[in-house]
Amino acid sequence: QAIVYQACWAHGPVGWRAAPKNLRHAAGGHLRALARMSPLAGALTACVLVCCSALHPPQIQTKVAADVMPSDAGADTSRCDLRRVAERNALQKMRERDAWVALHSNHTKVDTMMAGALLAPYYPCPWTLAKTASVKEMIDGGKWVCGLAELAAARPRACVAYSLGVNFEISFEDRILRDTGGECVIHGYDPTMSPLEKVQSWVSGLPRNYHFHDQGIVGGETSQPNASAFGSKSTTLREALRRNGNAGGVDILKFDIEGYEYELLEEMDWASLRIGLILFEVHAGIIEGRLGRPYDAGALHRHLQRLESAGYRLYSAEPVCTGCSGQLELALIHRDWTPQAGFAAPLCPNVTGLPVPPTSGEA
Repeated sequence: QAIVYQACWAHGPVGWRAAPKNLRHAAGGHLRALARMSPLAGALTACVLVCCSALHPPQIQTKVAADVMPSDAGADTSRCDLRRVAERNALQKMRERDAWVALHSNHTKVDTMMAGALLAPYYPCPWTLAKTASVKEMIDGGKWVCGLAELAAARPRACVAYSLGVNFEISFEDRILRDTGGECVIHGYDPTMSPLEKVQSWVSGLPRNYHFHDQGIVGGETSQPNASAFGSKSTTLREALRRNGNAGGVDILKFDIEGYEYELLEEMDWASLRIGLILFEVHAGIIEGRLGRPYDAGALHRHLQRLESAGYRLYSAEPVCTGCSGQLELALIHRDWTPQAGFAAPLCPNVTGLPVPPTSGEA
């Protein structure tokens, strides 16, 4: 009991996670032993889990539960086991969605509710999930961020976020800065803001770590910035990361760029970049108006596949509003990124390339 108490309660606000590894293993072993002894002991084990979850965030409860499972594996192995299950499930859902689209969605309009159901999230956020602004506060613009609390606790000064599409509205950036104590470095891009005097006045009042760039972001390396919709006021995402010293990777990329997401989704080589979270709004109707042709469910599905093939997994999808046909908020996480370590965490072996069980009716 003393070992369980010390591991679960005696290590301050981060509890179980902050306990030494050998102590966590010892406590986990005691809990497993208790659970096997009798129904009463099993109830005591459940009580420990409930108490830990009441005192600590959900991700700590998950850690305790993983250690109580009948397994002698260490903490890292348990984490990797969960990731393997998540990836296996994701691949199965992705394959079934691909089959559905192949059968049904030729030239199907991106209706908000239909697309929201088709693009139901299939990947868990294993950390704290928080929305930057509820629909109760603002109808359009809130983004679901996975792991912001953990990122803020572990490495706030190493946090880097990019926000494409600003238009004098920085509630998203304010939330990131608030939760990281103002330490996260944020780069905002928007070439459409005017008049110049208003922009200059607005820039002068920005937070310390917010850097504004009067440029648009285009997708692929073959794009010709001077020939883009933004003329000479544009650059590629890769070049923007390089100029700002972030070629090694960033934690968050958010873009809400009123239909110009098409170029990023169509042209960007996502596998060549290291981005933890990608959060964006789809504006199907605006894309169709810009391109002069339909942006149907098949096209959106193809763009999602490009992200998935680069290791990104969909953990949140929701409609913007009932009258905003074809507008969706999507959020993806890279399977190799963690908020505590970015892309520096040791990779779990055998997470990629898992065999996917056959769907119903297949051999």
